[in-house]
This record gives sequence, C-alpha cells and structure tokens, in this order.
Amino acid sequence: MVHTEGAEHFAFLVSDEGFEGPALTEGGLRYRRADLAVVVSFGHLNFHDLEVSTRFEVPGEQGSAPTWISLEDLYIACGLGTPQDVPGGAQTLHALSKHLAVQARVLRRLLTFLAAQDRPVSWLHS
Repeated sequence: MVHTEGAEHFAFLVSDEGFEGPALTEGGLRYRRADLAVVVSFGHLNFHDLEVSTRFEVPGEQGSAPTWISLEDLYIACGLGTPQDVPGGAQTLHALSKHLAVQARVLRRLLTFLAAQDRPVSWLHS
C-alpha cells in the first residue's frame, strides 16, 4: 500500500522535476537525478506508531560523503513553515497515508521555492 500510494503522491518528481524512479527500497522509495536524491522512508517508531519521512541526499563533491537533510529541516531553514507542517508519525495506516500526501505537497512547494530562488541544491554543502 505505502509503495503504491507513495509512488502516486511523488510522481511529480519524475514528470515535473527530472528525477528517475522510483526505485523500491526495503523501507520505501528512492528518486534520483544527477544533483539530488529524494528518499521516502516508512517504518515503525515503536510498537504502536508508524512513521513516514522524506529526506534529501546531495552527492558529495569529488568523492566526499553525501550530505543528508530532512524535508522538515530544509523546509524550516527556507522559512516556509514549521515542524507541524511536515507530519511524520502516525498511529494508523489512514493517518500515515495522509502524512504521505502532505509530505509530497510540502516537497513540491519546497522544490518550487528553491527553483524560484535559483538555488542549486549544492548550496546545502555550504
């Protein structure tokens, strides 16, 4: 269910943002383009709570380690909102599905903002 819904919600990455994928991973989905990967992960926080999280992987320069940053952290750093705007934890599959849709909308807004600012993702390294 989560792989299917996630692929539907994040399809804009392929159609509008130039990513390849999704590649199915054990814990979610991975989208990739030359300058950036977007990883959507699903799992359990504890015995009762589920979690969905979205993060970015920016390839390191000249063989250095990649930089990872969560959608929530980058969204806040850009001044676009608060942690509550990027829900992750859920107690039901229904709530998890809603959080997945919200994270996709937040990601689209963030990528649109970065493009309008003409900021390459490499600025994350600085």
